[in-house]
Amino acid sequence: MQEPTLVNSEVGSEQRMWLAVIARTVEDWVGGPLRAQREADEYLFHDNKDFVTVCQAAGLDAGTLRGKLLRLKQGGRGPRPAQVMPKPQPIRFPVVPALGIAA
Repeated sequence: MQEPTLVNSEVGSEQRMWLAVIARTVEDWVGGPLRAQREADEYLFHDNKDFVTVCQAAGLDAGTLRGKLLRLKQGGRGPRPAQVMPKPQPIRFPVVPALGIAA
C-alpha cells in the first residue's frame, strides 16, 4: 500500500473544496433566496465552461450531475420557491386628543 504524499493530500483537499462549491451551489438552487436560486440555476444548467471545469476538479462528470439535477427539477423535487416576505405595514399609533400627541 502506498503511503499518502503531500501531493496526494493536496489533490484530495482541492477536490473536497470543489465538491463543497458544487454542494453549496445545489443548496442555493434548492432553497436559497430567490436571487441565489436563479444564479445557481443559470450556473448548473446553462454554464458550459466553468461548471464543467469545476466538476472535473471535483472528480464528477458534469453531464451526469446535470442529468440528475434536471430529473429532480422536472420531477418537482428541485428548487422550492423562495418565500417572499410581505412588505411591512406602518404602525399607526392612536392620537391622545387631550395632549395632541401620539401615544
